[in-house]
Amino acid sequence: VIVEHSYVDLGGRFTATQIGIHDDALIPGLRKLANVIHDSGSLAAIQINHSGGKCLQAICGSQPVGPSSIKYWREPTRGLKISEIRSLIQKFGDATRRAVEAGFDAVEIHAAHGWLLNEFASRLTNKRADQYGGSLENRFRLPMEVIRDVRKRVGEEYPVFFRLGADDFTLGGLTIEESKTMA
Repeated sequence: VIVEHSYVDLGGRFTATQIGIHDDALIPGLRKLANVIHDSGSLAAIQINHSGGKCLQAICGSQPVGPSSIKYWREPTRGLKISEIRSLIQKFGDATRRAVEAGFDAVEIHAAHGWLLNEFASRLTNKRADQYGGSLENRFRLPMEVIRDVRKRVGEEYPVFFRLGADDFTLGGLTIEESKTMA
């Protein structure tokens, strides 16, 4: 059983009722959830995510952020600074540690549906001219850095899934061929 996308940072919260995994104080409640799944005879996984430009300020408490300063969803998005990107990588890793401590059997890094990691991969939302934009490798740099940090935190044996939005189905957007190359 894979629990829906859980935000790794308050600024990446999509709905008021969404599950958070951004704070150690949430571990006991997450442990209860994992135990209910285990008691039902299933393994438990949890998605870790940042909703990026799809956030609403009224829900996440700040201006939505993304790879670039554009209006992507309902509100204008502020492009992330390099220091903020580095912090988010650590937050994905911290969320993974919490998932392990809570008893989840796997984590799934969510990089589909126009969420933050998918926004970085797509030319439609990523207009950056630095090491996180432009070329295919640069656009996938953040997702790859998140994967590496998560893997470093849990070792080689712990299951880590990656949910990739592989095709934007829009001219100029991420294509299946690009995604196959990065996969």
